[in-house]
Amino acid sequence: MSEAPISEAPTLATPRPAAPRAGANELARNHVTIDGVSLGLDEIVNAEFFAPARVEALRETFVNAKPVPHVVVDGLFAPALLDLVYADFDRLNWSDWRRYDNAKEFKRGSAPKTWLGHASHLYFSTIHSGRFVDFLERVTGIEGLIADPGLSAAGLHDIPTGGKFAMHIDFNQHSVTRLDNRLMFITYLNKNWRSSYGGALELWDMDENKFVAEVVPEFGRSVLYYHSAKSLHGHPKPISEPNGPPAPVGRRLFLQRRPSRRRRVGLSYDAVPQDRRFGGA
Repeated sequence: MSEAPISEAPTLATPRPAAPRAGANELARNHVTIDGVSLGLDEIVNAEFFAPARVEALRETFVNAKPVPHVVVDGLFAPALLDLVYADFDRLNWSDWRRYDNAKEFKRGSAPKTWLGHASHLYFSTIHSGRFVDFLERVTGIEGLIADPGLSAAGLHDIPTGGKFAMHIDFNQHSVTRLDNRLMFITYLNKNWRSSYGGALELWDMDENKFVAEVVPEFGRSVLYYHSAKSLHGHPKPISEPNGPPAPVGRRLFLQRRPSRRRRVGLSYDAVPQDRRFGGA
């Protein structure tokens, strides 16, 4: 029997609707200005994605995606906001970054509880909001999601030329709250990215140890994927982009922990019971 072809993860996109006309006073009330750029608060997120029919389409894609439940979306956030978030990378101090340089990974990420900049704060405040978490619950069918405003193992991430992140499975629970790690949400900030540069997020079938799907890190693309003991992912091929590193922003969502076996802090620990409908261990 021939093997199924490797495919890029399906991507859903919606044209950004034209903003309604408004008077000067209304614009002043409903806009925020960052670095001289005016952002309409009603335009930070494309509201068309919250429509019931759109949510149902996203959910259908998420639940049926292989090798793990996931969905890729283009155009969810205002491009002007993402441009400003990209600029925040250069404002962080040396001490604001955690650097990883070993056989498995070569990258850096912002430290937890770091002030990332006004645009980044607006982005994370938006995706931590009750409205957005409710949107993710409806897309995934997972109730009781809890955002992590401290951005543990989340925040700004920066992979330089030559950078990589070997295939791996993320931690099962938050190191402080002990909540179950359940979802990862990433938005990419790379303009004019070519597939030949590498850096694509690879999703593997853990049982067969086989590459199944990838997400190319293009500007404005967001990916939501489910975490379990079988969520094998990474970007093991070194980046070859000559003009700058890929710059994703990401956060995790957690669930109240359920009774489980003994846990240990470190690289090896007992698996957390997962939602059985998604094939978790």
